[in-house]
Amino acid sequence: MSNTTFERFSDLDVRPDIRDALARSGFVTPTPIQKLVLPDALAGRDVFGQAQTGTGKTLAFAIPIAQKVDPAARYVQAVVLVPTRELAKQVANEIEKVTVTTKGLRCVAIYGGVGQQPQVDALSSGAQVVIGTPGRVVDLMRQKELKLDRVSIAVLDEVDEMLDMGFYDEVHTVMTATPKTRQTMFFSATIPPRIQKMGRSYLRREVIHTTSEANLLVDSTEHAFYEVPGRERLEGLMRLIDCEDISKAIIFTNTKIEADRVCVALARVGYPVEGLHGDLPQAKRESVMARFREGKTAIVVATDVAARGLDIRDVTHVIHYHIPLDPETFVHRTGRTGRAGASGKSIMIVSPAEYHDLFKIQEANHLAIQNYPLPSEEAAFAKRMEKMFDKILRGLASEDISTVYKEMKKHIPLFKRGKALAWLVKKCSEGGFRISESGSAPVRGVAAAVQGPEARLFVNIGRRHGTNESQLREFLAKEAGIKETQVGRIDAKDGYSHVSVESGVAETIISKASGKKMGRFVVKIEIAKSRESERGERGDRGDRGGRDGRRERDGRRDERGPRSSRPARPERAPRQERDSAAEGESTPASDGTQGALPREGSGVRVRRRGGRGGRGREQRQSEAGQTGGSEESSSENRSEVEFRDDTSEN
Repeated sequence: MSNTTFERFSDLDVRPDIRDALARSGFVTPTPIQKLVLPDALAGRDVFGQAQTGTGKTLAFAIPIAQKVDPAARYVQAVVLVPTRELAKQVANEIEKVTVTTKGLRCVAIYGGVGQQPQVDALSSGAQVVIGTPGRVVDLMRQKELKLDRVSIAVLDEVDEMLDMGFYDEVHTVMTATPKTRQTMFFSATIPPRIQKMGRSYLRREVIHTTSEANLLVDSTEHAFYEVPGRERLEGLMRLIDCEDISKAIIFTNTKIEADRVCVALARVGYPVEGLHGDLPQAKRESVMARFREGKTAIVVATDVAARGLDIRDVTHVIHYHIPLDPETFVHRTGRTGRAGASGKSIMIVSPAEYHDLFKIQEANHLAIQNYPLPSEEAAFAKRMEKMFDKILRGLASEDISTVYKEMKKHIPLFKRGKALAWLVKKCSEGGFRISESGSAPVRGVAAAVQGPEARLFVNIGRRHGTNESQLREFLAKEAGIKETQVGRIDAKDGYSHVSVESGVAETIISKASGKKMGRFVVKIEIAKSRESERGERGDRGDRGGRDGRRERDGRRDERGPRSSRPARPERAPRQERDSAAEGESTPASDGTQGALPREGSGVRVRRRGGRGGRGREQRQSEAGQTGGSEESSSENRSEVEFRDDTSEN
């Protein structure tokens, strides 16, 4: 271990071009991990550095790479393995900062999720430094597009995360392809036994264990947990978001399904949120991270794998929606906030059943995590409205309460607008705001001015088609080009759904989304019958009291009138109709036609029920026999509709 130390980058014994690049990029004073590692790394020793993401470890190996690589030699001399695409690009950018004044030195980032050819072309042009994910590096090695037989320095960054993601075999393949005389550098946030074992396999000569300040993460981050019953976890999350002073937050979930569910739920109530997990296309993941870095998105809901190695500055909060699976995962998650001495907050939502896991995390990381009471629903709502109110007032010159509410409702879902309106009226009554309609009562005037009616849609997709409310909401918003917050309550039945939407977007949804496919099924959308109409069609049950229909119930007189004066009960539907309705396949539309009908040539089966036990024959729609009249005949016969995909039957 070297006894050499330095206080400024200008004191390092490196080439003048590297020193100039450091100064040009604004690197003046080293971080603790850089002070510990750089003297030994520049001396050519193998190094094992323990440090959290965001503590400056990239520069700790970027400078030795720049110093060691020969720009005149046009072959790969340094390889850096990282767990994710995002981190590969970040590391490449940092190395380019160090080598910006070094003529002829080129580095290339290679990773999956994009085409290989541009990366192959970059390698062929003579790149000396390769930064890549293990999978793509091995792929190009096997295709003979990447040779590592003359590598002089190899770096494994975020080793623990690479192993967590299952890259052990790929890492072994890469390391065995490099010369044994190479210089090797390991970096990891934690050093469990499996990492120590790997270190003994690849690190040669003098192995240097350098540990950044053990309590760096703890000292710069506030730790808290809130006890929330399991069924109230989502509601508890929303209250915390409302009451915390969040600038940028990452919410961690344990599964991709959970990430999607939380993201959709938060978006419904107007939070600026996006999801991030491994099932998203690479382009989508990059756009999400770009908006998050730029501050256009305040909240990202992510899985642990998707957030591996991310270096996002100014993250104010990390929220563990579920308690981390182990103490190591807690360290990785929490390391995304409180970077480089900046303040941050780590919040865990803990159910009573998870206390044992909480104690394990506290003991393993030597933490005292403070327990706080969950804010009440009233306090959280008031806090959120105050934030929104202040933000809107700063952007509006008008002091008309109607104008304010029009702006507010862009961020308020349908089912909360009544409560928001009441709050707004109370708030504005103290501030001298005007009412659009002169002479009307405050509440009525505002409501009439800014609150339009809802539209209710019938959609022929329900639970039996393999969808849920969140997926249907996302489908409608995407196909119609509207916000998910403009879709209100969804009442999903077995074979169909009723959807409440803002009246102004109803026609847009019908015109753009109806006829599109959701999975294998063709979606049919139309204006639903009114609730009054539905109740009328079902018919009144009639009087069951005295002769004049005024039998007293619980001391109150039944005023419905004599039986003879009330509407007759509708005729009972034929058995065939009842069987079809019981299946929930479709429901009649407002014009009396069948609501859930197939398109022409859609390859749907029409099953006519008959006989005892509902057994009957199946009739295949054919273009020859039902062209142009399939919908009419289907409506007339009230046949059961069985949805299939558009492919022909073999």
